[in-house]
Amino acid sequence: MKTIKKLFYFLSLWLVIIVLAGCVDYSEMVKLPDLEGMSQAQISAVMDELGLSYGFRIEPRVYQNEDEFDKFVRYGNNLRAGKYVCTDEYIPIYTTALPLTVNRLDEVTLDIDVTGLSFVKDGIGEVTLVRPTDGDTARFRDKITGETFSVRFLGVDTPEVYNTPEPWGKAASAYTSAALNNAQTIVLESEGNRKDTYDRYLAWVWLDGKLHNLDLVQQAYSNAKVGRSSKYFSVFAEVEAEVAKTGRRVFGELDPSFDYS
Repeated sequence: MKTIKKLFYFLSLWLVIIVLAGCVDYSEMVKLPDLEGMSQAQISAVMDELGLSYGFRIEPRVYQNEDEFDKFVRYGNNLRAGKYVCTDEYIPIYTTALPLTVNRLDEVTLDIDVTGLSFVKDGIGEVTLVRPTDGDTARFRDKITGETFSVRFLGVDTPEVYNTPEPWGKAASAYTSAALNNAQTIVLESEGNRKDTYDRYLAWVWLDGKLHNLDLVQQAYSNAKVGRSSKYFSVFAEVEAEVAKTGRRVFGELDPSFDYS
């Protein structure tokens, strides 16, 4: 009798689990495919054909070369290839990070002749580089007045390099340093408040006609930090949304040069 009661209990429990899973009819179940080596696009084609509900997540890791990008890693929720699932069950799929392909720099232009204009006096003007500071700060000299001053870049907030170092801080700093040093012309453009609480000027930084602030987001060195009132709000928001999907750098990738211990 005890054996029958135990059997009845386990059968009942099994039925409850199946019902809660949302699928009782075996005809509604699908065998999870082997996705080894597939890209997100290839995975989507396979999963869509099977009629499965799924979503992508990026596996945080260090990448040595671009051949490692956009590859299947594993199923989430302890699922695996060959296991049967209900067609209405949500399937998390982990892949490696994606290549950075977003490029909207040509869509944003500085349509003003800055000849004879001073950034300090007029809010826009050409400057020369004194020295880079970190990923979103540098010191410049006004070409008209000769004044030197520090500038905090608008719309971005790269990881810290000093005081409390953060992952990707050094890489962002190196990227900005190279961009500033290689630029033939540097134009600073103000918008909104002229200075921050540290008495640094705030500016959009144009390097040879390209908006460096936007490039930092495109390269996944910063989130977008742009207010809705800014004329650049839309493009920054759109770029951030696309770049975040890649899982690169500040959006999830592990920094190989950072000590996480």
